[in-house]
Amino acid sequence: MKNFLRKINWFQLFSIWAIFVSTVQIAWTLIYETENLLQQNHKFFLVICFIVAMLTYFGKEYIFHNLTQTRIKYKIYDQLNSIKKIVKSLDKEGKDFELKLLNWRIGVESTKAKNIASGAWNLNALQTYEFVRYVFGSVLKHLEEGDEYITLSNLNFWHRDKYGGTDFMASNITAAAMGVKIRRIIIVDSDILSHPELYREEILALKELVPEIKSQLIRNPKSAMNISMYFYESRNYQHDARPPVPFALIVNKDKSKYMAVLPSSIIESGNPSISVKLKNEQTMMDFNVNMDRYESIAAKTTKLISIDAMELKLNSIKI
Repeated sequence: MKNFLRKINWFQLFSIWAIFVSTVQIAWTLIYETENLLQQNHKFFLVICFIVAMLTYFGKEYIFHNLTQTRIKYKIYDQLNSIKKIVKSLDKEGKDFELKLLNWRIGVESTKAKNIASGAWNLNALQTYEFVRYVFGSVLKHLEEGDEYITLSNLNFWHRDKYGGTDFMASNITAAAMGVKIRRIIIVDSDILSHPELYREEILALKELVPEIKSQLIRNPKSAMNISMYFYESRNYQHDARPPVPFALIVNKDKSKYMAVLPSSIIESGNPSISVKLKNEQTMMDFNVNMDRYESIAAKTTKLISIDAMELKLNSIKI
């Protein structure tokens, strides 16, 4: 009995009762043109209204909560309405980056919903770096003209990209074509270039990656104008490429809104994660710290290697 009473939504029940009381009272008054009869039978009138309200309440509960298909449908409607409220709130507050992220995630789930409805839903099982590239690429695709994307990454992030099902360079080209400014530095351990015989796999990865990047930039000159891309030959790789590398910092056109996409330690963590931080005090600290890291490397111009220069350097290496 106690569980039964707990399940009753008393506020809703009394709301229905109050509506009945008001409605019947108005009707009664109109019919008899006097309130004498109502006053004489007041208690009886309230009891009858309460019984009717109870029957209405439990009838509604039966219809909406005891029919399985209807219940699931309305649960979905409730979730969609909740999302609508969040979107309205974010739009009212002018939170553009939050809306862009929501647009991405809703688009993904909408596609999944269509696949489920068609009876065929396939889930891609991505490896760690593939998933990181997928997240970064998805964020890139939802940026707009004037947004700036600033990033430090490493060779592991790019290795065998095209063959992991997440052609990340294509995401860069698409975003740059829409007017997104991309500033990218890829950190490479100087030992790889100084002692290529000891780093055969890494050299082969660079020999595959660099021509592919150059080829895409040549084929897409409009996009290339919005992409600043260099390799950084690091003599202190463990320090320079420490977590959260690879990271991305995003700023809007007037520098009033920003976002930081910061992975955890991908190599050391047993369950790596990606933290997407939007504007607040902690994000400002994270954003500024990592922006300083990017700027300190970008300022070492003698250690930055252009794509053409890296290609020449790799062509001279025989392995």
